Amino acid sequence: MRLPGLKALLVLAGLLLAEGPLPAHPHFSPAQMLKRVREIDTILALDPPRDPKKRALLLEEQAQMLFPLGRLEEGFLAMEKAIGLTPRDPTLYYNFASLLLTKDLVQEALPYLRKAAALAPPKEVRYKALLAQALERAELWEEAGRTWLSAARSEKDPSLKAEKLGAAARCLEKAGKIEEAEKLLGQAVAATKKEPLWYHERALFFLRTGRPAAAAADLERAVKAAGGEEGEIYAWLVEEGEAWKKAGKAGRAARAFRAALKEISKALEEDQAFAEDYYFHQARAWFGLGEPAKAAQALKKALEILPGEPPYLELALRVFRASGSRADLEKARKALAAEKEKEREALEEDALDRDRRLRKARLQILRARKLLAAWRALREKKKVDQALADLEALGRAGKYLAARPKATWLLERGEPARALEALQVLPARVRANEAWVAALRLRALKALGRGKEGKKDEELLRMYLESAGR
Repeated sequence: MRLPGLKALLVLAGLLLAEGPLPAHPHFSPAQMLKRVREIDTILALDPPRDPKKRALLLEEQAQMLFPLGRLEEGFLAMEKAIGLTPRDPTLYYNFASLLLTKDLVQEALPYLRKAAALAPPKEVRYKALLAQALERAELWEEAGRTWLSAARSEKDPSLKAEKLGAAARCLEKAGKIEEAEKLLGQAVAATKKEPLWYHERALFFLRTGRPAAAAADLERAVKAAGGEEGEIYAWLVEEGEAWKKAGKAGRAARAFRAALKEISKALEEDQAFAEDYYFHQARAWFGLGEPAKAAQALKKALEILPGEPPYLELALRVFRASGSRADLEKARKALAAEKEKEREALEEDALDRDRRLRKARLQILRARKLLAAWRALREKKKVDQALADLEALGRAGKYLAARPKATWLLERGEPARALEALQVLPARVRANEAWVAALRLRALKALGRGKEGKKDEELLRMYLESAGR
Protein backbone atom coordinates (compact mmCIF):
# COMPACT_ATOMS: atom_id res chain seq x y z
CA MET A 1 0.00 0.00 0.00
CA ARG A 2 1.30 3.43 -0.94
CA LEU A 3 1.84 5.76 2.06
CA PRO A 4 0.19 9.20 1.87
CA GLY A 5 2.49 12.09 1.16
CA LEU A 6 2.76 15.30 3.14
CA LYS A 7 -0.16 16.84 1.22
CA ALA A 8 -2.51 14.04 2.28
CA LEU A 9 -1.35 14.34 5.87
CA LEU A 10 -2.13 18.07 5.81
CA VAL A 11 -5.69 17.37 4.63
CA LEU A 12 -6.18 14.87 7.46
CA ALA A 13 -4.83 17.38 9.98
CA GLY A 14 -7.32 19.95 8.73
CA LEU A 15 -10.22 17.55 9.23
CA LEU A 16 -9.10 16.79 12.79
CA LEU A 17 -8.75 20.44 13.68
CA ALA A 18 -12.29 21.15 12.53
CA GLU A 19 -13.44 19.13 15.55
CA GLY A 20 -11.17 21.03 17.95
CA PRO A 21 -8.54 19.71 20.39
CA LEU A 22 -9.35 16.91 22.76
CA PRO A 23 -9.64 18.10 26.37
CA ALA A 24 -6.95 17.05 28.86
CA HIS A 25 -8.21 14.29 31.13
CA PRO A 26 -7.13 13.94 34.78
CA HIS A 27 -7.21 10.13 34.53
CA PHE A 28 -4.99 9.74 31.48
CA SER A 29 -2.20 7.23 31.96
CA PRO A 30 1.37 8.40 31.25
CA ALA A 31 1.27 6.50 27.94
CA GLN A 32 -1.97 8.23 26.93
CA MET A 33 -0.59 11.63 27.89
CA LEU A 34 2.59 11.02 25.90
CA LYS A 35 0.55 9.98 22.86
CA ARG A 36 -1.55 13.14 23.10
CA VAL A 37 1.60 15.29 23.34
CA ARG A 38 2.82 13.72 20.10
CA GLU A 39 -0.55 14.10 18.41
CA ILE A 40 -0.54 17.83 19.17
CA ASP A 41 3.06 18.14 17.97
CA THR A 42 1.97 16.54 14.69
CA ILE A 43 -1.00 18.86 14.23
CA LEU A 44 1.03 21.97 15.04
CA ALA A 45 3.85 20.90 12.76
CA LEU A 46 1.72 19.98 9.74
CA ASP A 47 -1.21 22.36 9.74
CA PRO A 48 -1.57 24.63 12.78
CA PRO A 49 -4.95 26.36 13.16
CA ARG A 50 -5.11 29.83 11.68
CA ASP A 51 -7.00 31.12 14.70
CA PRO A 52 -4.41 32.08 17.40
CA LYS A 53 -6.84 31.11 20.14
CA LYS A 54 -7.18 27.56 18.77
CA ARG A 55 -3.41 27.21 18.55
CA ALA A 56 -3.13 28.49 22.12
CA LEU A 57 -5.67 25.91 23.30
CA LEU A 58 -3.67 23.11 21.70
CA LEU A 59 -0.46 24.33 23.34
CA GLU A 60 -2.21 24.66 26.70
CA GLU A 61 -3.59 21.13 26.42
CA GLN A 62 -0.11 19.87 25.61
CA ALA A 63 1.32 21.60 28.67
CA GLN A 64 -1.36 19.94 30.82
CA MET A 65 0.13 16.61 29.72
CA LEU A 66 3.80 17.57 29.83
CA PHE A 67 3.83 18.77 33.44
CA PRO A 68 2.63 15.49 35.02
CA LEU A 69 5.06 13.66 32.72
CA GLY A 70 7.88 15.60 34.39
CA ARG A 71 8.75 17.48 31.19
CA LEU A 72 8.51 20.91 32.76
CA GLU A 73 10.80 22.64 30.28
CA GLU A 74 8.59 21.76 27.32
CA GLY A 75 5.39 22.41 29.29
CA PHE A 76 6.70 25.82 30.34
CA LEU A 77 7.55 26.66 26.72
CA ALA A 78 4.14 25.49 25.48
CA MET A 79 2.34 27.73 27.99
CA GLU A 80 4.54 30.73 27.16
CA LYS A 81 3.83 30.21 23.46
CA ALA A 82 0.09 29.98 24.22
CA ILE A 83 0.23 33.22 26.21
CA GLY A 84 2.15 34.86 23.37
CA LEU A 85 -0.73 33.99 21.02
CA THR A 86 -3.50 35.34 23.29
CA PRO A 87 -1.83 37.61 25.86
CA ARG A 88 -5.10 39.08 27.19
CA ASP A 89 -6.63 35.74 28.20
CA PRO A 90 -6.57 35.49 32.03
CA THR A 91 -7.39 31.78 31.96
CA LEU A 92 -4.05 30.93 30.34
CA TYR A 93 -2.11 32.72 33.09
CA TYR A 94 -4.31 31.05 35.72
CA ASN A 95 -3.84 27.57 34.25
CA PHE A 96 -0.10 28.10 33.84
CA ALA A 97 0.17 29.11 37.48
CA SER A 98 -1.90 26.08 38.50
CA LEU A 99 0.59 23.80 36.74
CA LEU A 100 3.52 25.49 38.48
CA LEU A 101 1.79 25.12 41.85
CA THR A 102 1.48 21.35 41.32
CA LYS A 103 5.30 21.33 41.49
CA ASP A 104 5.41 23.62 44.56
CA LEU A 105 6.82 26.42 42.39
CA VAL A 106 4.94 29.11 44.31
CA GLN A 107 7.29 32.03 43.66
CA GLU A 108 7.34 31.18 39.96
CA ALA A 109 3.53 31.02 39.86
CA LEU A 110 2.88 34.38 41.53
CA PRO A 111 3.62 36.66 38.52
CA TYR A 112 1.19 34.66 36.36
CA LEU A 113 -1.48 34.72 39.07
CA ARG A 114 -1.12 38.47 39.52
CA LYS A 115 -1.47 38.92 35.77
CA ALA A 116 -4.53 36.64 35.68
CA ALA A 117 -6.20 38.58 38.49
CA ALA A 118 -5.42 41.89 36.78
CA LEU A 119 -6.90 40.76 33.44
CA ALA A 120 -9.94 38.93 34.81
CA PRO A 121 -13.36 40.61 35.18
CA PRO A 122 -13.67 42.08 38.71
CA LYS A 123 -16.47 39.69 39.69
CA GLU A 124 -14.53 36.55 38.71
CA VAL A 125 -13.57 35.17 42.13
CA ARG A 126 -11.41 32.16 41.24
CA TYR A 127 -8.48 34.24 39.95
CA LYS A 128 -8.22 36.19 43.20
CA ALA A 129 -8.77 33.07 45.30
CA LEU A 130 -5.90 31.12 43.73
CA LEU A 131 -3.64 34.16 43.99
CA ALA A 132 -4.55 34.46 47.68
CA GLN A 133 -3.76 30.76 48.26
CA ALA A 134 -0.37 31.12 46.60
CA LEU A 135 0.43 34.28 48.57
CA GLU A 136 -0.47 32.40 51.74
CA ARG A 137 1.82 29.52 50.75
CA ALA A 138 4.57 32.08 50.18
CA GLU A 139 3.84 33.50 53.68
CA LEU A 140 3.12 36.95 52.26
CA TRP A 141 0.49 37.31 54.94
CA GLU A 142 -0.78 40.85 54.52
CA GLU A 143 -1.01 40.70 50.73
CA ALA A 144 -2.71 37.30 51.04
CA GLY A 145 -5.22 38.73 53.50
CA ARG A 146 -6.03 41.72 51.29
CA THR A 147 -6.44 39.43 48.29
CA TRP A 148 -8.75 37.07 50.18
CA LEU A 149 -10.78 40.09 51.25
CA SER A 150 -11.06 41.30 47.67
CA ALA A 151 -12.23 37.82 46.65
CA ALA A 152 -14.78 37.80 49.49
CA ARG A 153 -16.25 41.11 48.32
CA SER A 154 -16.85 39.58 44.88
CA GLU A 155 -18.42 36.40 46.31
CA LYS A 156 -22.21 36.09 46.30
CA ASP A 157 -22.69 32.75 48.05
CA PRO A 158 -22.87 33.42 51.85
CA SER A 159 -20.97 30.27 52.86
CA LEU A 160 -18.19 30.86 50.32
CA LYS A 161 -18.05 34.52 51.29
CA ALA A 162 -17.60 33.53 54.94
CA GLU A 163 -14.81 31.09 54.04
CA LYS A 164 -12.92 33.82 52.21
CA LEU A 165 -13.48 36.32 55.02
CA GLY A 166 -12.17 33.69 57.45
CA ALA A 167 -9.11 33.12 55.25
CA ALA A 168 -8.51 36.88 55.12
CA ALA A 169 -8.76 37.03 58.91
CA ARG A 170 -6.33 34.12 59.29
CA CYS A 171 -3.72 35.83 57.11
CA LEU A 172 -4.14 39.27 58.63
CA GLU A 173 -3.84 37.77 62.11
CA LYS A 174 -0.49 36.31 61.08
CA ALA A 175 0.45 39.73 59.69
CA GLY A 176 -0.24 41.23 63.14
CA LYS A 177 -3.45 43.00 62.07
CA ILE A 178 -5.45 41.68 65.02
CA GLU A 179 -8.26 44.25 65.02
CA GLU A 180 -8.90 43.80 61.31
CA ALA A 181 -8.90 40.03 61.69
CA GLU A 182 -11.50 40.21 64.47
CA LYS A 183 -13.69 42.50 62.36
CA LEU A 184 -13.55 40.09 59.40
CA LEU A 185 -14.50 37.10 61.58
CA GLY A 186 -17.49 39.12 62.75
CA GLN A 187 -18.43 39.66 59.10
CA ALA A 188 -18.12 35.90 58.50
CA VAL A 189 -20.54 35.24 61.37
CA ALA A 190 -22.96 37.81 59.95
CA ALA A 191 -22.63 36.55 56.36
CA THR A 192 -23.85 33.09 57.37
CA LYS A 193 -26.58 34.41 59.70
CA LYS A 194 -24.76 33.36 62.86
CA GLU A 195 -23.59 29.96 61.67
CA PRO A 196 -22.25 28.07 64.76
CA LEU A 197 -19.04 27.01 63.02
CA TRP A 198 -18.07 30.65 62.56
CA TYR A 199 -18.73 31.41 66.24
CA HIS A 200 -16.36 28.53 66.94
CA GLU A 201 -13.72 29.91 64.55
CA ARG A 202 -13.91 33.31 66.20
CA ALA A 203 -13.67 31.68 69.63
CA LEU A 204 -10.41 29.96 68.63
CA PHE A 205 -9.14 33.35 67.42
CA PHE A 206 -9.99 34.88 70.82
CA LEU A 207 -8.13 32.06 72.58
CA ARG A 208 -5.05 32.59 70.38
CA THR A 209 -5.08 36.31 71.11
CA GLY A 210 -5.46 35.88 74.89
CA ARG A 211 -9.16 36.70 75.42
CA PRO A 212 -10.65 33.62 77.08
CA ALA A 213 -13.88 35.33 78.23
CA ALA A 214 -14.71 36.45 74.67
CA ALA A 215 -13.84 32.95 73.45
CA ALA A 216 -16.12 31.34 76.05
CA ALA A 217 -18.99 33.64 75.12
CA ASP A 218 -18.63 32.70 71.45
CA LEU A 219 -18.46 29.00 72.28
CA GLU A 220 -21.65 29.40 74.29
CA ARG A 221 -23.25 31.06 71.24
CA ALA A 222 -22.01 28.24 68.99
CA VAL A 223 -23.64 25.61 71.22
CA LYS A 224 -26.94 27.52 71.33
CA ALA A 225 -26.94 28.20 67.57
CA ALA A 226 -26.25 24.51 66.84
CA GLY A 227 -29.32 23.48 68.79
CA GLY A 228 -27.90 20.04 69.45
CA GLU A 229 -27.94 19.18 65.75
CA GLU A 230 -24.71 20.56 64.32
CA GLY A 231 -21.02 20.18 65.08
CA GLU A 232 -19.36 18.38 67.98
CA ILE A 233 -21.39 19.99 70.75
CA TYR A 234 -19.66 18.01 73.51
CA ALA A 235 -16.24 19.22 72.32
CA TRP A 236 -17.42 22.84 72.13
CA LEU A 237 -18.81 22.56 75.66
CA VAL A 238 -15.47 21.29 76.95
CA GLU A 239 -13.67 24.14 75.17
CA GLU A 240 -16.20 26.58 76.64
CA GLY A 241 -15.57 25.24 80.14
CA GLU A 242 -11.79 25.54 79.73
CA ALA A 243 -12.17 29.09 78.40
CA TRP A 244 -14.41 30.18 81.31
CA LYS A 245 -11.92 28.60 83.70
CA LYS A 246 -9.06 30.64 82.14
CA ALA A 247 -11.24 33.73 82.45
CA GLY A 248 -11.70 33.05 86.19
CA LYS A 249 -15.41 32.15 85.92
CA ALA A 250 -15.45 28.86 87.86
CA GLY A 251 -19.24 28.55 88.11
CA ARG A 252 -19.82 29.02 84.38
CA ALA A 253 -16.93 26.65 83.64
CA ALA A 254 -18.46 23.93 85.84
CA ARG A 255 -21.85 24.27 84.12
CA ALA A 256 -20.23 23.84 80.70
CA PHE A 257 -18.18 20.82 81.82
CA ARG A 258 -21.26 19.11 83.30
CA ALA A 259 -23.25 19.78 80.14
CA ALA A 260 -20.40 18.23 78.14
CA LEU A 261 -20.40 15.11 80.34
CA LYS A 262 -24.13 14.75 79.80
CA GLU A 263 -23.72 15.02 76.01
CA ILE A 264 -20.85 12.49 76.06
CA SER A 265 -22.82 9.94 78.10
CA LYS A 266 -25.68 10.21 75.62
CA ALA A 267 -23.30 9.84 72.66
CA LEU A 268 -21.61 6.76 74.16
CA GLU A 269 -24.99 5.08 74.59
CA GLU A 270 -26.01 5.83 71.01
CA ASP A 271 -22.81 5.13 69.06
CA GLN A 272 -19.42 3.67 69.94
CA ALA A 273 -17.86 4.57 66.57
CA PHE A 274 -15.93 7.51 68.00
CA ALA A 275 -15.60 6.25 71.57
CA GLU A 276 -11.93 7.29 71.85
CA ASP A 277 -12.83 10.93 71.16
CA TYR A 278 -15.73 10.83 73.61
CA TYR A 279 -13.47 9.42 76.34
CA PHE A 280 -10.78 12.01 75.60
CA HIS A 281 -13.24 14.89 76.01
CA GLN A 282 -14.77 13.19 79.02
CA ALA A 283 -11.31 13.21 80.60
CA ARG A 284 -10.91 16.92 79.80
CA ALA A 285 -14.28 17.69 81.39
CA TRP A 286 -13.57 15.69 84.59
CA PHE A 287 -10.14 17.28 84.83
CA GLY A 288 -11.70 20.73 84.44
CA LEU A 289 -14.07 19.91 87.28
CA GLY A 290 -11.12 19.02 89.51
CA GLU A 291 -11.67 15.25 89.36
CA PRO A 292 -8.29 13.90 88.16
CA ALA A 293 -9.05 10.28 89.18
CA LYS A 294 -12.18 10.19 87.04
CA ALA A 295 -10.28 11.98 84.26
CA ALA A 296 -7.55 9.32 84.44
CA GLN A 297 -10.10 6.54 84.21
CA ALA A 298 -11.66 8.05 81.07
CA LEU A 299 -8.30 8.81 79.50
CA LYS A 300 -7.09 5.24 79.94
CA LYS A 301 -10.08 4.08 77.89
CA ALA A 302 -9.18 6.55 75.14
CA LEU A 303 -5.56 5.37 75.16
CA GLU A 304 -6.62 1.72 74.95
CA ILE A 305 -8.22 2.53 71.58
CA LEU A 306 -5.57 5.01 70.31
CA PRO A 307 -2.43 4.45 72.41
CA GLY A 308 -0.15 6.73 70.38
CA GLU A 309 -2.36 9.78 69.93
CA PRO A 310 -0.21 12.83 70.89
CA PRO A 311 -3.09 15.04 72.23
CA TYR A 312 -4.23 12.17 74.46
CA LEU A 313 -0.69 11.63 75.75
CA GLU A 314 -0.15 15.34 76.38
CA LEU A 315 -3.31 15.45 78.48
CA ALA A 316 -2.16 12.25 80.18
CA LEU A 317 0.95 14.00 81.53
CA ARG A 318 -1.23 16.43 83.46
CA VAL A 319 -3.99 14.03 84.42
CA PHE A 320 -1.78 11.18 85.64
CA ARG A 321 0.45 13.60 87.55
CA ALA A 322 -2.56 15.13 89.30
CA SER A 323 -4.09 11.73 90.03
CA GLY A 324 -0.82 10.34 91.42
CA SER A 325 -0.61 7.53 88.85
CA ARG A 326 3.19 7.39 88.60
CA ALA A 327 3.40 4.22 86.52
CA ASP A 328 0.85 5.58 84.02
CA LEU A 329 2.63 8.92 83.98
CA GLU A 330 5.98 7.34 83.13
CA LYS A 331 4.38 5.17 80.46
CA ALA A 332 2.73 8.24 78.92
CA ARG A 333 6.03 10.17 78.98
CA LYS A 334 7.84 7.41 77.09
CA ALA A 335 5.00 6.99 74.59
CA LEU A 336 4.81 10.74 73.92
CA ALA A 337 8.58 10.97 73.44
CA ALA A 338 8.45 8.08 70.96
CA GLU A 339 5.56 9.67 69.05
CA LYS A 340 7.31 13.03 68.87
CA GLU A 341 10.47 11.37 67.58
CA LYS A 342 8.46 9.56 64.89
CA GLU A 343 6.76 12.82 63.97
CA ARG A 344 10.09 14.65 63.84
CA GLU A 345 11.60 11.99 61.57
CA ALA A 346 8.56 12.02 59.27
CA LEU A 347 8.60 15.82 59.01
CA GLU A 348 12.32 15.82 58.36
CA GLU A 349 11.94 13.17 55.66
CA ASP A 350 9.05 15.10 54.07
CA ALA A 351 11.08 18.32 54.13
CA LEU A 352 14.08 16.62 52.51
CA ASP A 353 11.89 15.02 49.87
CA ARG A 354 10.16 18.32 49.13
CA ASP A 355 13.51 20.11 48.97
CA ARG A 356 14.84 17.55 46.48
CA ARG A 357 11.76 17.84 44.30
CA LEU A 358 11.80 21.63 44.46
CA ARG A 359 15.49 21.85 43.55
CA LYS A 360 14.89 19.57 40.57
CA ALA A 361 11.85 21.59 39.47
CA ARG A 362 13.73 24.89 39.79
CA LEU A 363 16.58 23.53 37.69
CA GLN A 364 14.03 22.53 35.08
CA ILE A 365 12.53 26.02 35.15
CA LEU A 366 16.01 27.50 34.66
CA ARG A 367 16.41 25.33 31.56
CA ALA A 368 12.89 26.27 30.48
CA ARG A 369 13.75 29.97 30.58
CA LYS A 370 16.87 29.34 28.49
CA LEU A 371 14.79 27.29 26.06
CA LEU A 372 12.25 30.11 25.81
CA ALA A 373 15.08 32.59 25.21
CA ALA A 374 16.35 30.42 22.35
CA TRP A 375 12.94 30.34 20.67
CA ARG A 376 12.54 34.10 21.11
CA ALA A 377 15.96 34.70 19.57
CA LEU A 378 14.96 32.44 16.69
CA ARG A 379 11.71 34.33 16.18
CA GLU A 380 13.42 37.72 16.34
CA LYS A 381 16.44 36.46 14.36
CA LYS A 382 18.83 37.95 16.92
CA LYS A 383 21.75 36.26 18.72
CA VAL A 384 20.42 32.76 18.06
CA ASP A 385 23.92 31.26 18.35
CA GLN A 386 24.38 32.73 21.82
CA ALA A 387 20.93 31.68 23.06
CA LEU A 388 21.51 28.10 21.88
CA ALA A 389 24.98 28.03 23.42
CA ASP A 390 23.53 29.21 26.76
CA LEU A 391 21.01 26.36 26.67
CA GLU A 392 23.56 23.73 25.64
CA ALA A 393 25.83 24.86 28.48
CA LEU A 394 23.30 23.43 30.95
CA GLY A 395 24.56 19.87 30.42
CA ARG A 396 23.10 16.90 28.61
CA ALA A 397 19.48 17.96 29.24
CA GLY A 398 20.29 21.40 27.84
CA LYS A 399 21.77 19.84 24.69
CA TYR A 400 18.68 17.69 24.18
CA LEU A 401 16.38 20.69 24.62
CA ALA A 402 18.48 22.78 22.23
CA ALA A 403 18.14 20.24 19.39
CA ARG A 404 14.64 21.33 18.40
CA PRO A 405 15.18 25.10 18.10
CA LYS A 406 18.63 24.48 16.61
CA ALA A 407 17.33 22.19 13.86
CA THR A 408 14.47 24.61 13.16
CA TRP A 409 16.93 27.52 12.91
CA LEU A 410 19.24 25.61 10.56
CA LEU A 411 16.30 24.70 8.31
CA GLU A 412 15.27 28.35 8.18
CA ARG A 413 18.85 29.24 7.23
CA GLY A 414 18.75 26.74 4.38
CA GLU A 415 21.11 24.24 6.02
CA PRO A 416 19.11 20.97 6.06
CA ALA A 417 22.18 18.73 6.35
CA ARG A 418 23.25 20.51 9.52
CA ALA A 419 19.67 20.32 10.79
CA LEU A 420 19.82 16.52 10.48
CA GLU A 421 23.12 16.56 12.39
CA ALA A 422 21.55 18.65 15.16
CA LEU A 423 18.89 15.98 15.69
CA GLN A 424 21.52 13.27 16.11
CA VAL A 425 22.36 14.50 19.63
CA LEU A 426 19.02 13.10 20.81
CA PRO A 427 18.67 9.58 22.25
CA ALA A 428 17.62 6.93 19.70
CA ARG A 429 14.21 6.39 21.32
CA VAL A 430 13.42 10.11 20.99
CA ARG A 431 14.51 10.21 17.37
CA ALA A 432 12.37 7.16 16.63
CA ASN A 433 9.15 8.16 18.41
CA GLU A 434 8.76 11.93 18.72
CA ALA A 435 6.46 13.53 16.16
CA TRP A 436 8.35 16.83 16.14
CA VAL A 437 11.60 15.00 15.27
CA ALA A 438 9.85 13.20 12.41
CA ALA A 439 8.40 16.46 11.08
CA LEU A 440 11.76 18.28 11.17
CA ARG A 441 13.65 15.33 9.71
CA LEU A 442 11.09 15.00 6.90
CA ARG A 443 11.48 18.70 6.06
CA ALA A 444 15.27 18.38 5.99
CA LEU A 445 15.20 15.26 3.82
CA LYS A 446 12.80 16.84 1.33
CA ALA A 447 15.02 19.95 1.16
CA LEU A 448 17.95 17.67 0.35
CA GLY A 449 15.96 15.86 -2.34
CA ARG A 450 15.94 12.67 -0.27
CA GLY A 451 12.24 12.56 0.53
CA LYS A 452 12.01 8.80 -0.04
CA GLU A 453 14.18 8.29 3.05
CA GLY A 454 11.42 9.86 5.14
CA LYS A 455 9.00 6.96 4.68
CA LYS A 456 9.12 5.98 8.38
CA ASP A 457 8.63 9.59 9.41
CA GLU A 458 5.52 9.86 7.23
CA GLU A 459 4.18 6.66 8.76
CA LEU A 460 4.74 7.98 12.27
CA LEU A 461 3.03 11.30 11.54
CA ARG A 462 0.10 9.55 9.88
CA MET A 463 -0.26 7.25 12.91
CA TYR A 464 -0.44 10.21 15.33
CA LEU A 465 -2.92 12.06 13.15
CA GLU A 466 -5.15 9.01 12.89
CA SER A 467 -4.98 8.34 16.62
CA ALA A 468 -5.91 11.96 17.31
CA GLY A 469 -9.10 11.43 15.35
CA ARG A 470 -10.41 8.59 17.53
